[in-house]
Amino acid sequence: MIGLHIYQTRATALNLNGPSSSCGWTFRDVRADTSVRYQSVRQSPQSQVCLARGMHGSRWSKTVIKAASPRGVMSIRDCSGNDSRGVRWIDTRQGFSTRP
Repeated sequence: MIGLHIYQTRATALNLNGPSSSCGWTFRDVRADTSVRYQSVRQSPQSQVCLARGMHGSRWSKTVIKAASPRGVMSIRDCSGNDSRGVRWIDTRQGFSTRP
């Protein structure tokens, strides 16, 4: 994905379920910002901005992932070999981190 902007959805903005082997996915100039809402239905408070299951070997650069709810920025399970150093993670307190 290059240059993708995703704003608040009803559930998870990025649902990343990878294959059992290396996915080789590249994310560059992506902005997933659930603090911006254009729809009338709010996002479920249990939803994460990103949900990753079985994602292996992805590379992220120049990306912002921002949560609008206190439930968190990303839920990760059974993932390995991903390079997320190019992600700026922002939580509801407006603090940011380079780690999810």
